[in-house]
Amino acid sequence: MWDKTFDKQAAFDGMRERGISRIEMDFSGGHDEGGIDDIYAFDAQGERVELPERKWHIGTQYSQGMETKIAYKIGDWQASIPVDQVPADEKAIVDFLDNIENIVYSKYHTFAGEFYVNGTAVIDVEKNIATIKGSESVETWDDFEDEL
Repeated sequence: MWDKTFDKQAAFDGMRERGISRIEMDFSGGHDEGGIDDIYAFDAQGERVELPERKWHIGTQYSQGMETKIAYKIGDWQASIPVDQVPADEKAIVDFLDNIENIVYSKYHTFAGEFYVNGTAVIDVEKNIATIKGSESVETWDDFEDEL
């Protein structure tokens, strides 16, 4: 099941907790490839700030018809543990980063399809907005029949 919901209020709350006023994400892709290219975070004065470091990736493991959430250590994909064993402060960072990235992934999922897209997503606490804008090109097919 695809669970890439963007929660605007959770994004705003997480940004406030971390002293982040605005996030901008550039993204591009299509035809089964793509994702977020760059993420920039800014404080209330417009100065660039670092996002917290992601130490874990949460994935789903399938075995014998069962679905289990597993945490994989970034940089050591062999080191996996059950999600409930990830330290709470590090899990909060994963949840925060996953949610802000979902502004893009909730719309374009895995970037699979007959399209190309590039754009920017903005989450702005001060203006109380979360927007995504860009350009899309959709591949079209025209029927034809030629007598030779």
